[in-house]
Amino acid sequence: MPTQPQKHHADYAQKRRRGLKITKRLIILVWLLLFVLLGLGAWAVVRQITAIDQSNQHLEQSQTEVFRPNVLLVLEDDVDNMSRYVFTLLCFNTQDGKISATVLPENMDTLVGQKQATLQQQFVYGGPQQARLAVQTAFSITVDRYFCCSFSTLESLLEALGAVEFTVPEDLYYQNEDGTVLCDLTAGEQSLNSQQVLQFLRYPGWSSETQASEQRGALAGALINQAATTAVQQQMTALYEQIVNSAQTDVSLVDLNQLAGQYSAFTGSAPASVVTITGSATDEVFIPDDTA
Repeated sequence: MPTQPQKHHADYAQKRRRGLKITKRLIILVWLLLFVLLGLGAWAVVRQITAIDQSNQHLEQSQTEVFRPNVLLVLEDDVDNMSRYVFTLLCFNTQDGKISATVLPENMDTLVGQKQATLQQQFVYGGPQQARLAVQTAFSITVDRYFCCSFSTLESLLEALGAVEFTVPEDLYYQNEDGTVLCDLTAGEQSLNSQQVLQFLRYPGWSSETQASEQRGALAGALINQAATTAVQQQMTALYEQIVNSAQTDVSLVDLNQLAGQYSAFTGSAPASVVTITGSATDEVFIPDDTA
């Protein structure tokens, strides 16, 4: 039998072996934690570098990307307690300096979700956002911005732009039942002031919605061509600040300045062209062609 000293020595050796095992395990655990922390640190650094690279790529892309928006312009008029709307789709192509203007019939048949209604009814129901969705669905395009203002706001803008050169296609005269003259313009090439422009836009006596859209589109083209001059571009900020508070829009001053900068190379040319929407009309609605 082991003596008492021998037994004490054996217990001490056993405890020491256990302590060494625990120490080794702790050392291994510490090394594992270090490896994990180093791995996480490396992953974080790589992720940060990747994020910086992506941010730089996005910045470079935004600096070189051409801004070519489609803008829905909505004019509201409630003169003589009669609501009128003029919807115009402006498509900007800054690569060739062109702007196409398409006046959309306010009774154009549209569908947003489950709601089928005219473009005017969609606007009354949900404002410019609803009208934008209606146009997007009708023509399978993206409408990037919208600008909605009253005829009175338009009048103040027209006064700042000055008279516009335009050819009135025929004598236009319309008188309301109460005797109020809504429009009185003679045919021919002339300079239209702000009041005469509004008279032309309000004229309800066109033979069809197609003719009304064509004529209003032609006037829109003339206004755009005048607004594209260098003198007007230099007033862009002042004009924007003058009307923005009385309009509903997501067009920013940055957008306008970017467009003005991209179109500055084409100064002297007439950028606007009129696109006529085609389709069939009934007494109630205008149904655009699928290819419109």
